[in-house]
Amino acid sequence: MLDLFMERHPDVRLTLYVSDTLQDLVRERVDLAVRYGELPDSSLVARRLHVTRRVVVASPDYVARHGAPQQPSDLVRHNCIALYRSGRPHLAWRFERAGVDTTVRVQGNRLAYDGALVRQWVLQGLGIATKARLDVVDDLRDGRLVELLSDWHGEDFPLHAMLPAGRHMPLRVRRLLDFLGERFARIESGVLSGD
Repeated sequence: MLDLFMERHPDVRLTLYVSDTLQDLVRERVDLAVRYGELPDSSLVARRLHVTRRVVVASPDYVARHGAPQQPSDLVRHNCIALYRSGRPHLAWRFERAGVDTTVRVQGNRLAYDGALVRQWVLQGLGIATKARLDVVDDLRDGRLVELLSDWHGEDFPLHAMLPAGRHMPLRVRRLLDFLGERFARIESGVLSGD
C-alpha cells in the first residue's frame, strides 16, 4: 500500500520504523503509526482501519510431520510459537465456537518480539502460531501456510492508525490516512487488487 501511495505522491518522503513494541509517538515526533490490538487510554487520536481475526497457522510440512490439531486443547501437544504482546509472551490463545469460549495455554521453544519473525519460523515448519489473518492472507492463498482449527473463531484483532492529539496534521499525513482508509475498506469489501 505504501509503495502505491508513493507512486501517486512522488514528492512525499517516507521514513518507516517497523517494530512490534509501542513507541511514544509524541516524543519520537512520528506523524502516523499503524498498530494492531485494542488501544490503551492515551493522548493519541485513533482511526480504525480494519478488523481482522487471529487464525492458527502452520506450514504444510509441519502438519505432515506432526499432524493438525482438531480442537484447541490439542495445541498443548504442539510446538506453538508465540509473540510478545505488551511485554509478555502471548501464551493464552482464545477461541470461540457456537457461543462457547475456550482459552488454551500453549507452549513452545520459540518466542519473539517481532511478528515477521514468528511468521518466518512458521513458514520454515518450526511450529504453529496464531497470526492476524491480514498478515498471512497471501501465504494461505498460495499454500505456504494452512489454517488450522478453521471452525473455531480466533480473537478479533483491530488495526488502527494513530496520530498524536492536538498536533497540526500536515496535508501529506491526511492524504496518507485517507488513502489507507480507502485501501482497507476495499479489503473489507473483498476487493484485494492493487490497481
